[in-house]
Amino acid sequence: MRLRGAHDADATASAVAAFLPTAIASLHGVEPDGGSWIAEFQYAPAGFGVQPAEETAAAAIVRALALTGVSADDVSMVPFTAGELREPYESAGSSDVSDWSVPDLMIGLIVDLTNANLSEVVESATDRALSGDALAEHRQQTLRAVLHGWAATYEGPEDG
Repeated sequence: MRLRGAHDADATASAVAAFLPTAIASLHGVEPDGGSWIAEFQYAPAGFGVQPAEETAAAAIVRALALTGVSADDVSMVPFTAGELREPYESAGSSDVSDWSVPDLMIGLIVDLTNANLSEVVESATDRALSGDALAEHRQQTLRAVLHGWAATYEGPEDG
């Protein structure tokens, strides 16, 4: 979503995520014209509450924005199914991610935004000697390590 006025993208993204119980990740940045934007990724499990997941997720983001004083006028919401989240992995030639949770799939796609090789990340997140909870924990640690490594060395967008 685009932020209007004097909203600080970093503070706004953090505040909105704090009000989203299903938040997975927040991204934010500044456009070439100086305007700022944020992107919130949230997991809305099917059958969550009485409303369909998409409506529940939309209501949650609008409420979080209201609590932070940001207008929901420029909000664009794009829901994805688990199958749709797996498609980029298949296109990248990654090994099987059918057992990955929706939050792990989303984090993996955020990792892909760092220009990491998605297939290599999937391979390193898949330890064939592990299974169940141990494998899921290894996958999450691998994804976090790639993101933290990128964040520690990122120097901002290239000029021009």
